[in-house]
Amino acid sequence: MRRIEISDNIGSKVRALRKSKKLTQEELARRAQISRSYLCDVERGRHNPSLEMLKSLAGAMEEDIGIFFRNEAEPEEMRRGTMIPVLGRIRAGIPIEAIPYIIDYEPVSNEMIRGGAQYFALQTRGDSMEPILVENDILIIRKQHSCPSGKIAIIMVDGEDATVKKFIKHKNGIELVAINEKYAPIFYTNEEVECLPVRVIGIVEEMRRKL
Repeated sequence: MRRIEISDNIGSKVRALRKSKKLTQEELARRAQISRSYLCDVERGRHNPSLEMLKSLAGAMEEDIGIFFRNEAEPEEMRRGTMIPVLGRIRAGIPIEAIPYIIDYEPVSNEMIRGGAQYFALQTRGDSMEPILVENDILIIRKQHSCPSGKIAIIMVDGEDATVKKFIKHKNGIELVAINEKYAPIFYTNEEVECLPVRVIGIVEEMRRKL
C-alpha cells in the first residue's frame, strides 16, 4: 500500500486562480453560468463542487480542470493523472452507513487506470486500523469484488454498511481483522457471507495523509 502526503483545498485554489485572472466573483459567476453566492460558498469551503462544476469553472477561466489539483510536491505522473472523487467517509471500526456524496477529489496516475481499472476514494474515521491508518486518511481503492487473504479491503455488510479491515479467508468463512488490538476480529460464516450478504467492494492500494 503506497503512502503519499498531499494537501488540497479546492475552494482556495478556485479563488487564487480567479484572482490571478483578475476576475471578480461576479464576472466568473457570469462566465460559468452560476450564482455569485454559490461561487462565494465554493471559495470559502462551504460547498464541495461537483466534477462537472469544476470543469465549468476551469473552462470559464480558460484552464484545464487539472489546474485545481496540481501540487508541485507531487510526482509529475501524478500531476498528469486523472481525478477521482472521494465518495464519502467510512468508519475504521464498527461498520456504519457509507455516505454517498462527494467530499473532495484526489488524483491517480494514468498508469494506475491503464487497462480499464476503476478507482474510488474514501476517508477513514475511527482508530481500529491504527497505526497503519488514522483518522481522516484518504484511501485510494481499486474497485473489485475479490480480495486475496491478508489484504486491506473495503467490505459492504448487509448491503448498507462499509468498513475497512484486513480481509482473512478461512475454509468455513471470512474474518475482518482490525490492526488495533483493542478491537476483536469479526467473523462471518460462509452462510452469513451469502445471506447478509458480505461483499468486498475494493482493495486499498494507497493511503494519503493530509498535511
